[in-house]
Amino acid sequence: MWLDINRVDYGPTPLQQRVTVTRGDCAWAADIERQQHYKQRCVHNRARPLSYAIAWDGDPCGLLTFGLPQFTKQRGLFGYPGLPTQWQVVVLYRFWLHPRVQGKWAPDRISPTRGRPLNLASCALAPVLGAKPKQPCRLQQDWPRHSPPRIPYAPSGLRLVLAYADPLVGHQGTIYRAANFTQWGQTRQRSPRPSRRGGHDGHVKRIFVYHLPDRLP
Repeated sequence: MWLDINRVDYGPTPLQQRVTVTRGDCAWAADIERQQHYKQRCVHNRARPLSYAIAWDGDPCGLLTFGLPQFTKQRGLFGYPGLPTQWQVVVLYRFWLHPRVQGKWAPDRISPTRGRPLNLASCALAPVLGAKPKQPCRLQQDWPRHSPPRIPYAPSGLRLVLAYADPLVGHQGTIYRAANFTQWGQTRQRSPRPSRRGGHDGHVKRIFVYHLPDRLP
């Protein structure tokens, strides 16, 4: 049962305490990515996707899917001397919220927020990327168990999260900025690949980065 935004109680409890993020089933996540996400395809298994289910007061309302990057290095970011290795980087491939909770403003007629943003997206990222003092964040703890290092003795603790925003489909990266990502640059224009699933390959996308705390799990 998906969250019914028309029956949500916008009481005084902070949203951060009402949004929960738990490990999601791979088959469940792949089904949502194919049917609900605008790309209409799931993350390839070679990326070793790790998914989380987002819930508001216990009702599912979205998902997050992280995975290994599709390339081994990118100048200025990783894979070069003095930078994180390719095994220390993950990509936020899918960030999907149910259409019922994608509105930017809470309706005044049922909400005491008086038109302020709900900030659901940043509240969903905080439990995964936020770290306590002297402790790794949750993603840094979950990833080694989900995807053990392939190369012995190579640095493997996560240090960097990448995310992409496609302005051509209306994504400006606002939610990433709200979650303390910084815009690093943009991808290069490429020839679009033919896709029967309506893919958006070839678009110039904005690159956002999030530096994880330098603490080994």
